[in-house]
Amino acid sequence: MTDEPDWIDADRRDYLDSLSRDPNADALAPPEELEPDGAPPGRLPDTFWFSRDTLGRIHAAALSWPVAPDGLLGAVLARIAVAHPPSIQLAPRGSLNVLVVLVAPSGGGKSETLAAAEAMLPLDHRTDLVVDVPMGSGEGIADAYLGAPYKVDDGSGNKVWRREQAHAGALFIVDEGQVVAQMGARNGATLLPVLRTAWSGGTLGQKNAAADRDRRLPANRYRFSAVLGIQPHHAAGLLDDAAGGTPQRFLWFPTIDPRIADLDRLPDWPGELHLPTPSTSGADWITPHPDVAAELQRNRIAAAAGTRQIDPLDSHRDLLRLKVAGLLALLEQRRDINPEDWHLAGQVLRSSTHTRAELVALQQIEARRAHDRRIQSKVAEHTATATSAERRALEGGARAIGRKIHRAKPEELPLTRRALAHATASAHKALATPEEMIAHAIAEKWIAEETETDGTALYYPGNNRP
Repeated sequence: MTDEPDWIDADRRDYLDSLSRDPNADALAPPEELEPDGAPPGRLPDTFWFSRDTLGRIHAAALSWPVAPDGLLGAVLARIAVAHPPSIQLAPRGSLNVLVVLVAPSGGGKSETLAAAEAMLPLDHRTDLVVDVPMGSGEGIADAYLGAPYKVDDGSGNKVWRREQAHAGALFIVDEGQVVAQMGARNGATLLPVLRTAWSGGTLGQKNAAADRDRRLPANRYRFSAVLGIQPHHAAGLLDDAAGGTPQRFLWFPTIDPRIADLDRLPDWPGELHLPTPSTSGADWITPHPDVAAELQRNRIAAAAGTRQIDPLDSHRDLLRLKVAGLLALLEQRRDINPEDWHLAGQVLRSSTHTRAELVALQQIEARRAHDRRIQSKVAEHTATATSAERRALEGGARAIGRKIHRAKPEELPLTRRALAHATASAHKALATPEEMIAHAIAEKWIAEETETDGTALYYPGNNRP
């Protein structure tokens, strides 16, 4: 076991406590889902696992391997989705395509979780699928579904190239999510936008005049699942694309569970899950129970009216929960989402949201610590080399800056760097730069700095007075 997965830090606890005080928290899940019994934070409780035989088998399979049950559930859900044809849709509209993230430090069980899911629900016998496909560029995702180009007669005696869809579904595996974040950050990269489109079941690829390079896949004519293994410190690349809508579409599962340490022995392997083949799948629509449909409709009306305020990272929560409920119904070999499916899916979403919140908190803490290190480095650098006169100029300018910001009226705050620089005397500026004075004022806690998303620095009164 490792100390890293729980990311224990006082700052992180403060952040998570603030989440529990969110006045909109109750809008995210029914009250009974906010306090799962007997489970560590962010993990699914025993009541979830023992509510159904299929879930109990996944739980037993995880412990027999052993891997975290939550992580195995995420990997299995991705395989359940790809095991069913793209014609199966969520009524009245909605794709079952899913994006799953397995979160753990290096050596934390991501690869083992993927191997356990493969043993639990093998798909190698399915000729209509491609599984364990490496994820590359956005164009490569569409390419995985297509067969090799071949020549046909165009009816006039000429041979032309043609390329057609050869696979109904594809399961993409990325064992290190840092790769995805790096590719998504490249100028002109298409990977993250394509992931969002694939999750929604939209049209993939592009039409090309050369038929042998045509990569176009019509909407809802393909099944897509992706499982990304990611280390906590490498999650920033995905979380930073919140404006684009990427992290909102993922299900986040931890691959570490402290409850495994309580096992005296590993249980027996429960055997594979057995799902019907596509030829015996029946109707194509998965229909929600009227109560579930009514709740979704109320949420849509409230969102459109502006009366339902939720975290931007939960903007796709209802559809994501509906996908999970649909996959849990398929696991039971049903084509209807009943209230229990909906309730269990809510528990999965609660766990996913907690795991994602841990990562967000970690990124914020690391960003703040990096900022503090830069300030401390600047102060140390100039302190070590300053002469007596330079030191007096630095101290005097910093105090002038501190006095100006403490004397400012509330409506005048925050102040900009330019406003602070004007507070210093010319004699001070001859020996020390405004940046040095500001850094010294920050180090003495006479002023405090906050950085806007565009990099602009703004300043407020600090805890100490000069």
